[in-house]
Amino acid sequence: MKHIILVFMSLLSVAWCNAQEKSDFQLDGLFYAFNGSEVTVVGQSKANRKLTEVTIPATVTYNSQTYTVTAVGYGAFWGNDSLVRLTIPDGVKTIRMEAFYSCRNLKRVTLSKTLEVIGENVFNGCVNLDSLVLPATIKQLNAGCLGHCSRLKNIYCLATESPEFVGYNHFTSFGKLHVIKGCKQAYLDNGRWEYWYEVEDDIELDGVESGNKDNNNTDNEPNRDDDSKNDNGSNKVDDSNKNNESSNGGDLNKDKELNQNTDSGNTETTGGSDSTDKTDSDKDAEKEKDQSTAIREIATTKNHTAFSLNGSRLNSSSKGINIINGKKVLVR
Repeated sequence: MKHIILVFMSLLSVAWCNAQEKSDFQLDGLFYAFNGSEVTVVGQSKANRKLTEVTIPATVTYNSQTYTVTAVGYGAFWGNDSLVRLTIPDGVKTIRMEAFYSCRNLKRVTLSKTLEVIGENVFNGCVNLDSLVLPATIKQLNAGCLGHCSRLKNIYCLATESPEFVGYNHFTSFGKLHVIKGCKQAYLDNGRWEYWYEVEDDIELDGVESGNKDNNNTDNEPNRDDDSKNDNGSNKVDDSNKNNESSNGGDLNKDKELNQNTDSGNTETTGGSDSTDKTDSDKDAEKEKDQSTAIREIATTKNHTAFSLNGSRLNSSSKGINIINGKKVLVR
C-alpha cells in the first residue's frame, strides 16, 4: 500500500512539474519566461506560494533590459491554497490554461484592463471566488474557465459584445451577469449566458466623468469659497464674479490679494461695512461654516456616496465598477 501511495505522489509531482512552463529567470519570487521582446509569468517560488496576496508587476527588468508582462502561463499558480487576493496588471492579454486552477481560497481577482483571452480551466475550482469583473477588451472564454466556482454569483462584463465561447461547460454555478445598459440583447443572443446567469444591463456609464470632477472639486471647494468671499464678509459666493474671472483676470487677482491680506491678519474690512476686530475663534467659526456650507451644496446637487463591489465604503469613486447611490457605475 505504501508503495502505491509513493508511486501516486511521484506521478503527481511529475504532473505538477509538467503543468508549468519552463522559466528563464526569477525576480521577487515569480518565475518568468521570455516571449519574444515580452515575458510571461510561469510560476512562483515556494516562499511566494505562502503569500495571501500577489500583485504581478506590469514590467520587469532583467540584465538591464525592461520587459512588459503580457501573459500568465500554463499552470503558473496551480493549486495555490494560500492565495486570497490577486492583481493582474494592465498589459497582460492572455491567461493560459489552468493558470489559477484549484486556488481554493482565491476570493478577489483584479483582471488586466487589456485582457483578451481566458484559457481553459483558468479559475476552475476557485470555490471562494464570489465576483469577477471582465474588462471591455475581453474576447474569448475557453472551456471550464469558470467551472466549479460555486460562489460565483455575480459577473460584471464591460464589453459591449459578448465574448466568444470556445468549448463547453464554462460555468457550473448560477447567478447574475451585469452588463452595460443597452447591451443586454447582445449577451442574450449568445445563448450560453442566459442558461447559467440572469442577464441584467444595470451598469451605468452616463455622468461618470462629471462625477469624477465633482469628487475632485469636493476637496477644493472650501478653498474656493475662502478665496471668493466678498468684501462685506458674507459666506455666499458671488456667481457674477466667478463668471467674469476669465475677462477680468487682473482685477480678480487684486481682489484675491486683498482678501488674502484680510485673512492673514488685517482686522479692517472694506466695502462700506463697519471696521471690527475679529478674534481667532470667530475666524475659525466662519471658516468652518464656509466649509460645511460648500460641502453641503455639493452633496445636494450631486451625491456620490460610493461603495466597492464587496460593500466597502470609498472616500471617493475609484476606477472600475462602483456602487454609487444604489447603482452600478463604471468609473474610467
